[in-house]
Amino acid sequence: MTTNRLTFQDLWGYRKKTLTAANDLDLILPSVTSLPLVWWRKNFFFKGMADTRLAEETRGDFPAIPKIQGTHPVFALKPVLNHIGFVVCPCSSQPQYSKVPWIEKGTRLLHTNHEMDRRSYLITHIRFNMPASAASQLRFQGEVTPSDIISPSRKNKG
Repeated sequence: MTTNRLTFQDLWGYRKKTLTAANDLDLILPSVTSLPLVWWRKNFFFKGMADTRLAEETRGDFPAIPKIQGTHPVFALKPVLNHIGFVVCPCSSQPQYSKVPWIEKGTRLLHTNHEMDRRSYLITHIRFNMPASAASQLRFQGEVTPSDIISPSRKNKG
């Protein structure tokens, strides 16, 4: 027995589009706080990685003195093998002994319009692969444009 049921396409002349992260990430990003590792991109900025976990992932290199309840932001540097993971670096509001790039206080991030509440130094000489278990606990803040990453050799904006 066949039914002559009308489909969405029969009625409207086009196929109903389903919103998916793979095709519509830019539409989804403004409303998310937790972002699965597979959808990360270069220059994404996240808050909330526990100091104790950071110390473990960096083999004690960062932070200098982990606080039990402390957290630090992390910055996405590059994908690992077809986005199965991401290389990240920790961030700090404290000036560093070595010259590292930074994101200036007041910078507006893409997708969320989040405003940086302080200068954030990117500790690029300390890198690690972000574990998926830790990624799901971070809060997505937005994407930093390359022009908003100030290199040590470039003068401070304004």
